[in-house]
Amino acid sequence: METENTALQHDFKTLDLPNGETIAYREAGDSSKVLVLLHCFGGSSILFKNYFSKFTDKFRVIAFDLRGHGNSSFKTKISKIEDLVEDVKQSVDLLGLTKFSILGWSVGGGVTLKFAADYPDYVENVILLSPIGAQGSPTFRVDENGVQTNERVQTEEEIFKAPFVQFMLGVIDQQDKAKARGVLTNAFYSGKGGHDSEIVKLNEDTFLLCKCNGYLNNAMNKFNISHENNGVTDGTGEIKHVQAPVLILHGKNDIIVPYSEAEKLKALLQEKAELKGFDGAGHGLINDYPEEVINSIRDFISK
Repeated sequence: METENTALQHDFKTLDLPNGETIAYREAGDSSKVLVLLHCFGGSSILFKNYFSKFTDKFRVIAFDLRGHGNSSFKTKISKIEDLVEDVKQSVDLLGLTKFSILGWSVGGGVTLKFAADYPDYVENVILLSPIGAQGSPTFRVDENGVQTNERVQTEEEIFKAPFVQFMLGVIDQQDKAKARGVLTNAFYSGKGGHDSEIVKLNEDTFLLCKCNGYLNNAMNKFNISHENNGVTDGTGEIKHVQAPVLILHGKNDIIVPYSEAEKLKALLQEKAELKGFDGAGHGLINDYPEEVINSIRDFISK
């Protein structure tokens, strides 16, 4: 499988899943202990690559490209977060993984939570990096003046008409790298880490490879494993099935997923979870506090 961006064409392997999708992944290390990594919306496994060496002394690290991202396929549209969960399940089964720690960033955090709830016997530890909440990540309606309301859109059709989704679809369709950088620096990387790091530049390229925009927004809008209705769907209450210890790492200046969502998630998970907040950090938390985030993860999964 190839992509137009040569910077993303190296060091990845692929898995042909029973469901027909092809999932790309990168790995390093040969330990019997495994750490699985799931990236953010519009990202790919390459965003984690420079951090592999921070873990390979003790772990075999495996980072997947989610369906519709990076070098993975997008043969069937994403209608719910569970679609990505099942891709991960089929992938780890093909790799023979039966017990591992799993980290998810942003929407990857939602996939991680749902995986931990659905397949608790597989999961030793859960690490959530700036995760979407247990009630998903909303796309809000705008009024006749173009002002955002507090009401979530209700349908996939409305999602695709939402101004921000339309804008992102245009950026990807036009392969406009300057606008992609604008989206990322104004939203994902708005914290103290700045806009010129290697991870930001890599994310510009991965963002333009995203094939599932709109569909994934719809899945995040509907996602709800809490105990209450989120304005679109009733909660399934499946968060109670998460058995592994959970570490939540979240920036206090996150404008994509507010810190208050991390606090709600901690309250739902109760004593299972530990929450660490980071002052001045945005959604790209690992860009803002790389050393502190890595050390927090290492300490947590090495207990």
